[in-house]
Amino acid sequence: MTQEIYAEMESIPGSVGQSIKDNKANILLEVGEDWDWGKYIDHCNKMEDDHHDAISEFTGGSKKTVGLTDISIIALAKTLNIPGGEHGKAVSDQSKKLHIPECMQAAKVDHLTFSQFCRKENMKF
Repeated sequence: MTQEIYAEMESIPGSVGQSIKDNKANILLEVGEDWDWGKYIDHCNKMEDDHHDAISEFTGGSKKTVGLTDISIIALAKTLNIPGGEHGKAVSDQSKKLHIPECMQAAKVDHLTFSQFCRKENMKF
């Protein structure tokens, strides 16, 4: 994950959050390291340009639309050619609001619901 994603994930309480903290060196991708970070930056920039008018940080901080961290998650999934997941629902007025599923569709990133992800990873509860 990128630093933006890690910053959100490390605050998860309990054993999941602790596992993320304990494995920081294994899961954190830094710009300049051995992965296609240039492509990641290109995807981030393109998505920021494409969706500028609906990104929270550029529209007054609304929590009802995507933020730059959401954009970075989708750009990372696109760069690594892996599906992304989110429990959010699509919105009808995409001129002012945008949710992760629409961004993923626009970026041609496969979208998995949490249930689909659990099945794909053979998780059993």
